[in-house]
Amino acid sequence: MTPLPPLDPPIGLTARVRLARDYYVRVDANDYSVDRQVIGRFVDVAATPGEVVIYCAGQVVARHQRSWARHAVITDPAHRDTAATMRRALAHDRSARRAAERRHLDGHPVTLRALPDYDALFGVDFTPTPIPDPSSDSSRDSPAEEVSSS
Repeated sequence: MTPLPPLDPPIGLTARVRLARDYYVRVDANDYSVDRQVIGRFVDVAATPGEVVIYCAGQVVARHQRSWARHAVITDPAHRDTAATMRRALAHDRSARRAAERRHLDGHPVTLRALPDYDALFGVDFTPTPIPDPSSDSSRDSPAEEVSSS
């Protein structure tokens, strides 16, 4: 009989996936949360019978107890808090960007107007003029004229 190897053989599942925007990885029909800081990057998932560990660039970014239920969503409260903080920061950045778009470069506010206001200002009229229908021509309106012309 040969001696055992110096390291234990890996037990469980391993996978490498890109972390999606919802910051969850799926292992055996269950979703496990991951720190949102690594969204869009490749993460290594190692699932043993007792726990699920997610690594990014060799560092642990999430560790959960393995759930044997099906279709469960396991979320670490720290990941939820990080997600909420990032959503607030994104909302703040968006509102700051919108406010910056509505100001002139020297800082004074710029009034946003509807396009019809400019039409009225310059006297432009885009209302279509009715085109006369050839079937309703005035020379064909009277049946007496048709009879006399033939």
